[in-house]
Amino acid sequence: MTSNFPISRYTVKFQALENIQLPKYAGSTLRGAFGHALKSMACLTASRNKGTCRCEPAERCLYRQIFDAPKKQLDYQNRVQDIAPPFVIEAYALPEQIAKGAVATFHIVLIGNFAHQQQMMIQLAWQRALAEGIGQNLSKGGEQSKLLAFNLCDQPRLNITPLSSVRLDLFTHARLQYRGNFVDAEHFNPFHFIQALVRRYLSLIETYSDLKLSKEEIIQIQNDIAQLTGHHQLEWVNWSRYSNRQKQKMNLDGLMGAVYLENISPRLFYYLYLGQWLHVGKGCVFGLGQYVLQDIQTEKTSEKLSA
Repeated sequence: MTSNFPISRYTVKFQALENIQLPKYAGSTLRGAFGHALKSMACLTASRNKGTCRCEPAERCLYRQIFDAPKKQLDYQNRVQDIAPPFVIEAYALPEQIAKGAVATFHIVLIGNFAHQQQMMIQLAWQRALAEGIGQNLSKGGEQSKLLAFNLCDQPRLNITPLSSVRLDLFTHARLQYRGNFVDAEHFNPFHFIQALVRRYLSLIETYSDLKLSKEEIIQIQNDIAQLTGHHQLEWVNWSRYSNRQKQKMNLDGLMGAVYLENISPRLFYYLYLGQWLHVGKGCVFGLGQYVLQDIQTEKTSEKLSA
């Protein structure tokens, strides 16, 4: 990781002042509460337009830059597309019920220089979001919960030893697309996973840094991907949520389980390593596509020693 593309995971610690009821996967709910609070603090026009941002140009609105960036044409794909926000909410471990007085935590990953520069605004938005309410039984005038701490948890290391064989443990739904269709377990191969990961990385560095890969580097990445081998133990897991913004039920089914990869080049391992913070697939912003890497070679050595 280079210093001009910082990535940081922060721990958000809070105390419930009332009983809190959350959905099974709380990332989407937290994202909505965060966006509402951020808009009320950072958008200059929403309060005068029934909560709708009318800032022009939109790129000058702090709320839009952090939470709801307008579509943009990216050089590496040469087409206009939605821009991923510079943060990821990780809340898979939050319980569905948090009793009054209990302390709970989740994480937010900040991506790129701008998000890091706005860390204090982001922290204040979480403070307001937690006070106003993050689940059902929202507070009526009082505070539902209280922010206790917003602390740096971890960052990608600058120097890493690349691994040629890894296991990826996907523990939130990965929604991978290939030619416009979502990839299920039956049709999955490592190509889908790595392509989605590289696309996400390229879009993020182009949007939130001054880094840019050359055509030659992108060709080399594709050559490295072609050399990958692997297998998987994945299952398609159903999940749906109600979108308050779109006023409809959203199906967010995806893959969970383990992916085994071999013949990984040092270049590809770098992207796999960063993906533990960046996530992969659609819905990354509220925590989908989260995984951790395990060293297959270390596991094989341990098995031989214990045999």
